[in-house]
Amino acid sequence: MDIKRKLKDFGIKKIAIAVVIIALLILVLVSLKTSYTFHSGFDKIKKLDTKYETNFSEEMLNGTLINYKNVDPYLNDLKLLREDVYSSINDNPTKEESALLRFIDIRTLMLLSEKQYTLAKTIGPKGFTADEDGFACSESGYIINVAYHLNLSASAGVETITRLDELMSDFRDVPRLWDLIGINTKAPRFFFSPLGDIKNHVRRNLIALEEFCLIDTSKGLTGTVNPDDYKNTNPNQEADLEVLKKRFNNEEEFKKFVEEKGLNITYSS
Repeated sequence: MDIKRKLKDFGIKKIAIAVVIIALLILVLVSLKTSYTFHSGFDKIKKLDTKYETNFSEEMLNGTLINYKNVDPYLNDLKLLREDVYSSINDNPTKEESALLRFIDIRTLMLLSEKQYTLAKTIGPKGFTADEDGFACSESGYIINVAYHLNLSASAGVETITRLDELMSDFRDVPRLWDLIGINTKAPRFFFSPLGDIKNHVRRNLIALEEFCLIDTSKGLTGTVNPDDYKNTNPNQEADLEVLKKRFNNEEEFKKFVEEKGLNITYSS
């Protein structure tokens, strides 16, 4: 009986020791988890900038943009970084951790805005209605796609700037936050993106589609289209323009009407 009891006691001791070892390992692993400050997280993002040959401070719509082929890989790395930061939080995030999570989201929005802007520009002049070549309704598919991409770019751009302003205001006491992001003459160039002009391009494209090509856009821009599906849109554009001109007393009134809408309707097939 004594031997059985001793063996039983020995087994219990082994289990107890194992539990203690596991508990210690968990404590060690927890202590090894990365503890983020805003500065340390910002440095990781700057390293991603270097990896993808760009610079957060210099990017601007209609200016310096990240190379399009690097956008999606960068976005994936930002996602992984955000997950790492979030998993490192013990209970409630500190103010530095909260600021860092917000900045990661801002950087993500900035890249998404640039991505959509690049996609619009890639379509070229046939998707814009105010350039010197004018537009034809047979190009309506391209006009829709440019409007769609620019609308997304402007929306993400506005959200980027709004959130940057909020971050700088709400977390001004986070050490070095203002210095790292930049203020005044060192403010990120993205603040100066021509978002108003981009929105105007969208507006002009929608006016062209609605008033000159007779395409209903009341349901909004829900996605891109196949431009080939629109090649036969309003084939009588020249005749329709003549009908439209008759609404005005003279050519000058018609020209003023068109200019006020920011369009160039010089017909091109």
